[in-house]
Amino acid sequence: MVQVFDFVDLIAGGDVAKRQTKIYSGEAHMLWEHLQQCHDYLELTLVALNNITDAEFKLMVEKGLRDTMKTQIQKVEDLLTSYGIPFPEGAPQSIKTKGDPEIWRDEMVFNLLLVGIRNFMNVHLRGIKLFHNDSLRTLFMEFLVEELTVHDSMMKYGKLKGWVLSPPAFGHQN
Repeated sequence: MVQVFDFVDLIAGGDVAKRQTKIYSGEAHMLWEHLQQCHDYLELTLVALNNITDAEFKLMVEKGLRDTMKTQIQKVEDLLTSYGIPFPEGAPQSIKTKGDPEIWRDEMVFNLLLVGIRNFMNVHLRGIKLFHNDSLRTLFMEFLVEELTVHDSMMKYGKLKGWVLSPPAFGHQN
């Protein structure tokens, strides 16, 4: 993506230093931190994926990796490149580790990934609240909507499988 930005800069007469004046230092840090957290959750998701035994659940997680997580990572990497912000250390592209099946039960993996999705909703919301830059705020609003959609799908699937932890019923008991 660097070549596209370089080409645009040649036409527009801009450069990285000029683009850097378009964001605040806190916004640059938020983008960097967001990518670092994405890499951490990507690595965790890859480990979890190796331990999923339910075929439908595995497909669902693979789709989330491909369509949401990796797409969002690419968009943030493009922004970091555009603004000349160095990348944090990346996650491995694949992980072949398998854990103990008594520990890595599908239900536990489901709830672990659901917590991660919920955490990322907060990360996106923090970006929305922090960013002054309209395009960054808009991007993180898109990320939040995507995360909400994934969360909704996960909740529906988890209910079907009986994996969603149900609180006790509320009401008067005589």
